Amino acid sequence: MRQFVLAVLVASPLAAQDAVYTIEDILTRLQAGATRVEFARTDATSARMLDSLALLLRARGAGGITTRQMAEVIVRRRASFADVARWNPEGDSTTALLAQPWFRDAVLMLPLIANGSLQPELSARLPRPAVDSILTPTDSLGRHVRELTSARVAERFRHFEIKYGPSAPSLNAVEVGLNYLGQWIPPFRSSNGDPSRYEMIASYRPLELTLARQGGASAETRAVTAGQLGVRWYHWNARWGAGNVLARMLRPRHASAGLYALAPVEKPLQKPWQNGRRLGAFLGWGDFHAAYVFDRPRSILIGTSKHILPYAF
Repeated sequence: MRQFVLAVLVASPLAAQDAVYTIEDILTRLQAGATRVEFARTDATSARMLDSLALLLRARGAGGITTRQMAEVIVRRRASFADVARWNPEGDSTTALLAQPWFRDAVLMLPLIANGSLQPELSARLPRPAVDSILTPTDSLGRHVRELTSARVAERFRHFEIKYGPSAPSLNAVEVGLNYLGQWIPPFRSSNGDPSRYEMIASYRPLELTLARQGGASAETRAVTAGQLGVRWYHWNARWGAGNVLARMLRPRHASAGLYALAPVEKPLQKPWQNGRRLGAFLGWGDFHAAYVFDRPRSILIGTSKHILPYAF
């Protein structure tokens, strides 16, 4: 039913002008049109439903809610931060109404009646300008739904480009498998076709660079082997990952954090998970990360998420 109502909304003609319409505008014009064409005689069930919806919405003080606000309720998939925080739900009657399931169901029924059974009666008995005037507020709701739906689709494509596009971090075979299965597991699960901003990291880094080393006579710098187990998250904000090189470094498209394991032998191409490994933590910012090993001898390291061999390391 809900999918059918959305189809009716999308199929509605565009409003003549970008005016602000309210629920009261919709109810007043639909009821006036129903009276003019004697809608109660041709479709008594729909006429009674229209009158019941009008009585309910007016009694609950919903008349001042705009078609834009109604469209946002119809297309949104999750609660806002203000909804979750329960900010002043009693003081704001509009917020209180929008949060109730019955309101959404009532709003979805109005265009179903208007563009379903009432429109043919109006078109058969009234001139076109009169029909357009009656249906314009309802059509405004459909136009706002189309605009918000289109914006949501565009945003979804942008998220896919950020996470899976050519500039996204490459994954090894293990990470590919983990993140494919993770699409069904929170918080890595895709929601309504939109990819999760989170991604699992399980990487083998054969050429990390130590910046400092304590415990010896002097500090040393060398290439070593490490493993990472953590989470990467993507910044959906359009300003992140955009601009010149400096701007992209300061605001990259992704960041990461997690557990870091340094191989017991400080050489390239070692096994970081074998006995004698030293554990630490890492923080990533864009393609680069820094790590600190807590076990003695303590070390500070830097590295990159770029792969030497595709799907390997």
